[in-house]
Amino acid sequence: MEVSGKLCLFGGLHALDVAPEILNGRRSVRARSTLKGVQHMSYIFRLRGGEARLVVPDTVVEKTGVKVGDEVEVAVAVIGGTKELGVPRDVELALANAGTSLGVLPDFERRQLLYLVRESKEPSVRRGRIEAVVSACLSKEAC
Repeated sequence: MEVSGKLCLFGGLHALDVAPEILNGRRSVRARSTLKGVQHMSYIFRLRGGEARLVVPDTVVEKTGVKVGDEVEVAVAVIGGTKELGVPRDVELALANAGTSLGVLPDFERRQLLYLVRESKEPSVRRGRIEAVVSACLSKEAC
């Protein structure tokens, strides 16, 4: 993906605003980027207001000679992606009975909730966590 914008300083870091959709519901992602022919590894992170920023390492800024305020174009590729976890059968049934699905949740929230269900040892704890998953999905649909 090609992104362009003005290089800025954000909390002492050189950064570039990017479309928040590149995060695909996550808070941050690792990225491989190329600025003026210089490849580098970096991060894209979400700000509180929903915007997203790509960090440009100081070494890359020095090598390319760009300055804060310069309009730059950067090729960005997100590294990895979302690790999908299988949905346990009892969670699938509870969601189907409630008429909802995990698809309404952001990836990070879905992974966290499924992890908590899988890690529960006691049946009563597992049932409570499954109910929490269903509740979370229903509340997202209501928004």
